[in-house]
Amino acid sequence: LGTTFGGNHLACAAGLAVLEVLEKENLIENSAQLFNYFKEKAASIPQVKRVKGMGLMLGLEFDFEVAELRKKLIHNQHMFTGGASDKHVLRVLPALNITKEHLDQFFDALEEELA
Repeated sequence: LGTTFGGNHLACAAGLAVLEVLEKENLIENSAQLFNYFKEKAASIPQVKRVKGMGLMLGLEFDFEVAELRKKLIHNQHMFTGGASDKHVLRVLPALNITKEHLDQFFDALEEELA
């Protein structure tokens, strides 16, 4: 197959196991549902100008650079968010098995740091 690990039995078994977990735990459906919930929560925060992305590969766009906000979230809330090439975007890439309660915790922390 032209790759070091592609096509061997272990790689195929691992790939199949991942697909089985995605299906069994309804992770794709969870991602779609929580994308909508995420957008609703973000819409309630005036500083958020736009939600970028889809599924659970997301970004919150602000009208200010988010480096200081990221530091506050890490140090004060123990929440790690990603950087983006656009310095106004806070990347949010949660696990596919995240719950509404986890998103509520994130948005509560975000609102606290924006206050």
